[in-house]
Amino acid sequence: EYARNIIEISRECGVQPFQCDLGGGWPREREPECRSKEHMMNSNTIEDYAKIVCAGMLEEFNKEGFEVPQLWLEPGRYIAGNIGTLLTSVYVVKDDQEMDYTYTMVDASTYLATLVESQESKNPVLPANKMTQPLVDRTTEIAGPICIPSIWESGARMPKLVPNDVLAIMDVGHYAESQASQFNSLPRPATVLVKDGEAELIKRAETVEDVFATQILPERFVKAKAEIEKKMAKPAAKKAPSKRKVAKTPSYAKAAKAAKKTK
Repeated sequence: EYARNIIEISRECGVQPFQCDLGGGWPREREPECRSKEHMMNSNTIEDYAKIVCAGMLEEFNKEGFEVPQLWLEPGRYIAGNIGTLLTSVYVVKDDQEMDYTYTMVDASTYLATLVESQESKNPVLPANKMTQPLVDRTTEIAGPICIPSIWESGARMPKLVPNDVLAIMDVGHYAESQASQFNSLPRPATVLVKDGEAELIKRAETVEDVFATQILPERFVKAKAEIEKKMAKPAAKKAPSKRKVAKTPSYAKAAKAAKKTK
């Protein structure tokens, strides 16, 4: 159908295209955007898709006697998707004995891989520093440190996790770097390039100062702040003692003594 549309538009416009870009969106062998862990694995390679798509278009072009243009693909998502890994540290583990459930909070929010929020992607989460340790029976919910749920995975089976354990969130190579957000004023992490077991820093971690570096405070707020600080620094005036006589309240001992005399 795509080939027929190209032929029809070309003939109506009197233009012979030399190139047809079939676009991107080609799925990978492990595809978080399937939105389901059960259907995450994809047995087809990009070569399989290209072979089927290009063969169908070539057949239609030849049948219509249409000069075959170059057929291009945009495989960036396919190439980069599985090569990125987000490392995050555990810093709070809460056990709910009544619900038989564990809540694990990590220092990375889902806004560092926004497709988890916008597309409900299911990125595998692995216990990076405990890969060979046995899994515990109780499942856990893994979530980020922000004011919304920010759930990486619910019902995850993990080894016993403690603060400072490292979890690896897989398949964040596409869009994560460019779409990562500073939501809740959290600085974004560093990026390293790994080759032959060696890591090279290619983007430093942000600081809190970086988060607010582009913000400008209007001059009127600066003046108001200075006035408030001036008032707060000024010592409070001492009040003159009151000349009004206040009746003294008798003590309990004096009141008891007076009561005995009346008897």
